[in-house]
Amino acid sequence: YPAWALPPRTVPDTAPTAARAITVIEAAQLQPALDAALPGDVITLAPGRYRFSGRSLNVHRAGRADAPIVLRAPQPGSVLLEFDMLEGFLVTAPHWVFEQLEIVGVCRDDDDCEHAFHVVGTGQHVTIRDNLMREFNAHL
Repeated sequence: YPAWALPPRTVPDTAPTAARAITVIEAAQLQPALDAALPGDVITLAPGRYRFSGRSLNVHRAGRADAPIVLRAPQPGSVLLEFDMLEGFLVTAPHWVFEQLEIVGVCRDDDDCEHAFHVVGTGQHVTIRDNLMREFNAHL
């Protein structure tokens, strides 16, 4: 089987050494956490369902090659992000890692859920791994 067809690997709870370990427990805390992220930070979403509507979640703070910023669930299937928006994550900064998230487009009209991730401009060296994405016109 090709690597993309294999089941997601479990990432050990020993995340990379972070400048800070940040825990998000409700949807309203995620954008401020993204805005304040520093190279090496690990942002962990507490298990649960998070619903977003309106504008994209902006990922505009740069990590570094030796210290990417990580946004993760503690384990696969523990975090569900529901996006009722054109683009979920708008990534315009380099060196981010997104892992173990379940992301679902929940728009009433199919044309309103274009992308789970829109990576543009200086959004380079972005790692998107072990995520489950569905109900978008183009996941990435």
